[in-house]
Amino acid sequence: MTPGDYSYPMKKSAYSLVLVLILMVGTSSLARPRQDNSVYAVGNGVSEPVIVKHVQPTYTQEARDARVQGDVVLEAVVTTEGAGSEIKVVRSLGHGLDESATNALSQWRFKPGSKDGQPVNVRIEVKMSFTSR
Repeated sequence: MTPGDYSYPMKKSAYSLVLVLILMVGTSSLARPRQDNSVYAVGNGVSEPVIVKHVQPTYTQEARDARVQGDVVLEAVVTTEGAGSEIKVVRSLGHGLDESATNALSQWRFKPGSKDGQPVNVRIEVKMSFTSR
């Protein structure tokens, strides 16, 4: 046997190992959907999320006593999993109603918005009305 007799099988197995690793890396990225953290606005091919679970905010006693009425406007991102995140108060009423509206929205669930048939993060605006009875 010459030294060259041993080098061929070694090279072949090294190439096989590299090929297997390339295939594993390539197929693992295909098996997992690409994570896109972009946040889209509704329109231009982006569909609006659809509410599947709605929770009413509570009218606080403090707001009742002060006879506060009006709208709390919230902005949120509906994630690809259908949950509201990054909830912010855009228009406030105070008297605990902002917190009540935020808490209610955090419990809502959605069918996520989509773009090109794939779920995407979508920014929405929600108006919650409070009236005394």
